[in-house]
Amino acid sequence: LSWIVTSDLRDQKQTAYHVLAASSRALLEMDKADLWDSGKIESDNTIAVVYNGKSLQSNMECFWKVRVWDRQDRPSEWSRPAFWTMGLPAPGNWKAQWVGLDDIGGPHIKLASDSEKIPEEIRRAHWIWSCPKSGGPVPVGQSFFRKTFDVPADWKIKSADCTFTADNACEVFLNGKSLKTANDFKVFYTVSLADQLQPGENVLAIRALNRGNQANPAGLLIGVRVESKTGQTLILTTDSQWKAAAKEQENWQALSFDDSGWAAADTAGPYGCAPWNKSLILPPARYLRTEFSASGKAVKRAYLYATALGLYQLYLNGQRVSEDYFSPGWTDYDKRIYYRTYDVTQMLREGRNAIGAVLADGWFAGYVGFGGNRNLYGERLRLLSQLHIEYADGTSQVIASGPDWKASLGPVQQADFLQGETYDGRLEMPGWNEPRFDDADWKPVAVGSEEVHPKIEAAISGPVVVFEKVSPVSVSEPTPGRYVFDMGQNFAGVVRIRVRGKEGQTITIRHAERLNPDGTIYTTNLRAAAATDTYICKGEGEETWQPYFTFHGFQYVELSGLDSK
Repeated sequence: LSWIVTSDLRDQKQTAYHVLAASSRALLEMDKADLWDSGKIESDNTIAVVYNGKSLQSNMECFWKVRVWDRQDRPSEWSRPAFWTMGLPAPGNWKAQWVGLDDIGGPHIKLASDSEKIPEEIRRAHWIWSCPKSGGPVPVGQSFFRKTFDVPADWKIKSADCTFTADNACEVFLNGKSLKTANDFKVFYTVSLADQLQPGENVLAIRALNRGNQANPAGLLIGVRVESKTGQTLILTTDSQWKAAAKEQENWQALSFDDSGWAAADTAGPYGCAPWNKSLILPPARYLRTEFSASGKAVKRAYLYATALGLYQLYLNGQRVSEDYFSPGWTDYDKRIYYRTYDVTQMLREGRNAIGAVLADGWFAGYVGFGGNRNLYGERLRLLSQLHIEYADGTSQVIASGPDWKASLGPVQQADFLQGETYDGRLEMPGWNEPRFDDADWKPVAVGSEEVHPKIEAAISGPVVVFEKVSPVSVSEPTPGRYVFDMGQNFAGVVRIRVRGKEGQTITIRHAERLNPDGTIYTTNLRAAAATDTYICKGEGEETWQPYFTFHGFQYVELSGLDSK
């Protein structure tokens, strides 16, 4: 137990304290300490005073107050009542099971271990560069690539996605418009082309960069899949049919540019070849849900206990349970993991209720440190959730995560501390975390965790929360269509955007701590971290979005993908 003492007098100090602890607020208000009456204890300690009363039970509420004596041995008034809950201190208190979603399917997002499920277009692609033998040392600097292709005029596009990576970095353009950048060949990046595709001829153009102080391997790998609503498919991959140049020319990204003077790209080898071997695709967040019926009896209190292998965001009846970020926090998952406790008494409804959760990689499975390592502890994200409801008549109800939960993917397409978060607004599922949502197409959850077996302990620190909101002090446009916002100070956080865009329009947000002399953002110090967040518009008027499963250190923000300033 801890408290703060204050005084209007100089040269004062606490010389003794007296703590009362009771099992109810009513008893405490009557000074009836049925749990602990410390008596007057001579001590100036105000921090981490150890409870020394009766044994306490799991899920129990304990109310307490304190008074102190000053240097002149004068007692203070009693403090305002405070309380703590005992949580679930013993392993046997947990009835919940670890749940998650491993069968994440889809053509562009697979667990790293599912290498055989890498998209067909990537497995067919070759690493290319603008000069021969790029798998070995080649000069540092930029290279430029183009590929023209036709989309049948009668196609109605269902989806059009580009999966790409580059050693060391690249920027993707379609028909002259910049769409997305990549900064790490160990990771596959994806971007939708649907908004910029046009019937007939199109051109995919790439600016690629080989960094370093001396010659080193360089390469570009791209796979594109375009699907029509009638099931027709167009696949485009990097190969020797692409055009390449080592020098930049004016308007080279445009469809109208004449690339007849460019050479054929040189192929270094197929996907999986040395020195790049097999890159990883950042997996999407998992969405979990369950429904339950609460009795019509009056609810005395309800606490939701939760932790995760990964990061979680919890909902009850469509509302966020708390304002936490990045819970349960970083621990050595092989040894221990922390859970948090949430008072959800006021969020419960009579009748049907729903719990929803979003799981992302976090420290458990995401990129950590400078070594380009993922899945340091495991890759199978899991949630452990247990809701305790106590009714006024003394009865109780427990809703625990288990095989009756269901799972799906959703709009969070990737979420990584170093690489950033991608959110596709077109994939939102209105009502997914509310009662009576139709989850017939959702999958059964995977149950259990075999990768780690940590001890589950109550959190020992407060959660990460927003403590300040910062507005930009200026905005510039150092290159056409790229707006750079100066936030006025360097800090750790995320950007919230409010935009109007067409369905499928991609807004790219990049972060930096300083600028280049020409006013563009300086990102060399980020090494392999993309530090890039992406929002894909749903096209329904004004849209507001911010990342929830990543953060960045920055002062400058580059925003691109807008139609106008």
